[in-house]
Formats: sequence, structure tokens, C-alpha cells
Amino acid sequence: MRLYLSSHRIGSHGDRLLELLQDGTRALVIVNGLDGARASTRDSVRERTIGDLAALGVDADELDLRDFFDDSRTLDGIVQEIDLVWACGGNAFTLTMAMHQSGFATRLAKWLEDDRIAYGGYSAGAVVAGNTLHGIDLVDSADPEQAVPPGYRTDILWSGLGLVPYAIVPHYRSDHWESEKIEAVARYCRDEGIPHRTLRDGEVIVVDGAAEEFFTP
Repeated sequence: MRLYLSSHRIGSHGDRLLELLQDGTRALVIVNGLDGARASTRDSVRERTIGDLAALGVDADELDLRDFFDDSRTLDGIVQEIDLVWACGGNAFTLTMAMHQSGFATRLAKWLEDDRIAYGGYSAGAVVAGNTLHGIDLVDSADPEQAVPPGYRTDILWSGLGLVPYAIVPHYRSDHWESEKIEAVARYCRDEGIPHRTLRDGEVIVVDGAAEEFFTP
């Protein structure tokens, strides 16, 4: 399993991301965490992320999981030529629902097990890699009227993908507009005994096989 989990954008260790790709240069970017946001915001984040990856020499296109809500089988063919799937920020509940409704969540576990691709993401894209979303609702709305865009099923999911055995709390004590609320998320995890890792902006968790490393700026 190869994972690159960042608090904000690529973080400070793009070199480690490139190492995980094993000379690969092709990526797909998931922006579905912003499906409930303004189209201009979603478009801006998509283009910025594609630009961030291009700066590392990685050629990226968007993977819109809504295209697979009715037929997830074609996902397997799409990722055959891909080295990295990168999930952006947004609402972690919206992103999780998109991953499950499209069949991406189930297939990702198999792709990672077979070492076919690497998975990376930041903010919500990192949060969903953890084993629970409990607590993150103090920042991201879990209200179906806000977290469920048109075309989505209405069930809110509280389990993460379980790629790491703890919750991920991004933007911790950072110069980020969500950082004040994130303090409450970290406190909730401590009070409830939920294993978790806080990430300041710039910090990155890298998983490469059995090895897990934590990088600071």
C-alpha cells in the first residue's frame, strides 16, 4: 500500500510523493468533496490541483465519481493506465458518499492491495483515508441538506476508508480558516478515546508498504 496524506495541498514533501509513484507520471484528481459547493469554487480547486501536480511533473485529469454512480465497472479500466489517484478537500461526508456510491471505495482497497496505484489526498481527501469521520462533523456538515448534493443517495456514512487505523485531523494549529474548529475535532477525539493523528499544514503522512513515516515542513 502506498499512501500520501497531506493537510493542505501537496504539502512540503512532493519529492516523497514522486518516490511513491515509482517513476509514474499519470494521475486522476477527485474533486467530489466540493460537489455541494459553487461550481466556480470546484473548478478553481480542480485547476489548482492539476497545476500543483504538473509542477512535480505529474500529468493529471479529473476523475468525476458522479459519472460512475450508475455503472462502477468501468472504473477498473480507467485506472489501468494511472499511477496516482489524488483526492482534494471539501466536505468529507460528501466525498465518502461519492466514493461508495461509485464503487470507488471497494475498488481502491483492491488496487492498493495489489499495488497497482498510489492514493494521495489532502484535507477531506486525507480525512476519508482514516477509519472514522466522527468528530469531523464539527467542521464539515453532516446535515443531509448540506452534505448531500443532487444525484447522491441520502445516507450519511460515518466510517472512513480504513486505509490507516486512526482518524486524521488536518489543518491543526495552522494558518487556515478551519483551524479554530479543528481544535474542537482534536479535543473530541481525545475525549472519546478515538486514535487520531493531527496534521499541521505542510505536514504529511507517507505509507509505503509496511513503513509509515511522518514528515514536517
